Amino acid sequence: MMKKYAVTIGGTLLVLMLVLTGCATFNSNALESVHNVAVVSVFCDKRIDMSDFKGMAAFISQIAQDESFRLEPVAESLTDDIFEDYAPHFPFSLMDEATVLNSSGYQTLYDSIVSDLQPYFYALPEGYQVVYPNNYDAIDQLFQVFPDADGLMFVYADFKLDKVVQVLGFGTAKVRAYHRIYVVNRSHKVAMAKYNYASSDNSIKFALGGVFDASLIQPLCEEATARAAAMTANWIQNELAK
Repeated sequence: MMKKYAVTIGGTLLVLMLVLTGCATFNSNALESVHNVAVVSVFCDKRIDMSDFKGMAAFISQIAQDESFRLEPVAESLTDDIFEDYAPHFPFSLMDEATVLNSSGYQTLYDSIVSDLQPYFYALPEGYQVVYPNNYDAIDQLFQVFPDADGLMFVYADFKLDKVVQVLGFGTAKVRAYHRIYVVNRSHKVAMAKYNYASSDNSIKFALGGVFDASLIQPLCEEATARAAAMTANWIQNELAK
């Protein structure tokens, strides 16, 4: 079970910037000032972008709330990647995960603004909060909680259902996963940002306007996330570490 869900301010502007540029960014000066980083947010956004399928807004919420749509294992894999695969190649150190998650200041940071809807929209590894990298009020509070940190890391995945083929109301669709990683310093500057996206190997069939089984979408999310995360790992190991 997940412990906590935090009300967030969406990272729309920052995410849009990276989607439009389609490349990794890092601020050399800001990155040089970052030596000790606390990983403060890891999650999967369950609200799948279904813009290829018109009139599906209600179904997006239905999928997100479906008990069979369990993305917690995907969120856990994001955490494993950070501490097992990425950490040795970062040009900074990561604070001990247990130290961050067990901090009373971190655990109670959002107690007064927790929304009952958050469990339906996000899947998190045990103990983590949902915070976007442009939520500057939360960032300021987090640096107060972790005075030894000079950087905060945010890692998350979100998804889009891409229509591949449609003929006479029948077709196939694949899941596209976006894997995003940000490091923000005490001045709110993005010291490092990277996103990759990849599509699932397999597809799902649909008919009659695109009614989908959430349990069939889940493995596609897992496939696509694994592929996108591998691309991020390759960048970290071969480019960022230079």
